[in-house]
Amino acid sequence: MFDQALSRKGWHGWIPWTLGAVMALGIGGCLATRPPEATPAPTPAPTATAAATAAPTPTSAPTPARDAAGCPTDPREWRMVNPFPEQTDRRWLRIEPDCVYQGLAKSVAARMLIDMGWTWKEAQEALGLPRFPLRYHPVITLTGEVGGSPFYTARQSGIFSALVCDGRTPDTCPRFWQVSMDSDPPASFFLSGCFFTRDLTAGTVRDWGMPYPVVCAVKYVIRPYQWVGQSFDGKDRFRHPYSQLWVMGSEFYGYDPGTKVWLSIGIQRYSSGPEEVREGWRRTAEIYSQAYGQPIWDSRWLKEAFGLGPKPLPPGWQGWPDRMEEFYRSRYGALEIALEEWGK
Repeated sequence: MFDQALSRKGWHGWIPWTLGAVMALGIGGCLATRPPEATPAPTPAPTATAAATAAPTPTSAPTPARDAAGCPTDPREWRMVNPFPEQTDRRWLRIEPDCVYQGLAKSVAARMLIDMGWTWKEAQEALGLPRFPLRYHPVITLTGEVGGSPFYTARQSGIFSALVCDGRTPDTCPRFWQVSMDSDPPASFFLSGCFFTRDLTAGTVRDWGMPYPVVCAVKYVIRPYQWVGQSFDGKDRFRHPYSQLWVMGSEFYGYDPGTKVWLSIGIQRYSSGPEEVREGWRRTAEIYSQAYGQPIWDSRWLKEAFGLGPKPLPPGWQGWPDRMEEFYRSRYGALEIALEEWGK
């Protein structure tokens, strides 16, 4: 419920909604076969007048889709490999070629920036994305399955609060900051694997016709912090401490072939983690980073990769009142508009 989420349970950056969104996520564990190429029509036999006719231009194969850097943008040209060969039944795999992950990294960067004082429009433009990388689904089922049943389930209960603007334009969006207890922004992200949304049935690759042919999971850890928010006109503001809270979870990104953007489509969140998880997450992140050939996506990486970082905090933010609940309640009316807009 909306009121429950406004209680101090750690739903810092998400505005909840009463609609439950369920995603059943899975993997086929093999590559889709490509459709056979069309057989060219036979060339007519030469006739007596053929010598006076120009020879037909040979038909060439279609040029594979590539981005500006030459990386394939069609998932049918990607392949999945197991980064942990000793785990023969592993379903979270690594995409090849690795350049595909450049797009995913941009989407994660945009996700990070809206918790650093940026509006979604500013983040989108700074990263050169055609849209902000999120699509809200009241209900979505990704049915790439193994053995007839989904192997992973996540529930989405809202959208990022930074996307709930006071009007239909990004100029009325609030700004939010995660301010850690030390000098570095508190959030870190790392790739935990990807899969095709299809399966193998009776020796035949079966495509389930999902809008996202590939889904990747990105794990995140947010260390204790203060959650700071301000309305677009600076009149409404708050500061709420999460001095003991560790937020952990997985965020799922689906590749949209139309926009060629990795869109955040669901999340699984834990309010806190056991002590051994808190202490060991960095080592886990390093293992996954090495296996998948991707860096740990944190504020240092954001600066090195894109030259971007947190917006300056407004003067006097340390003395702002702890009125987070009132701040969110005042935007309840904008939530319905936001859900409609971000569902497109």
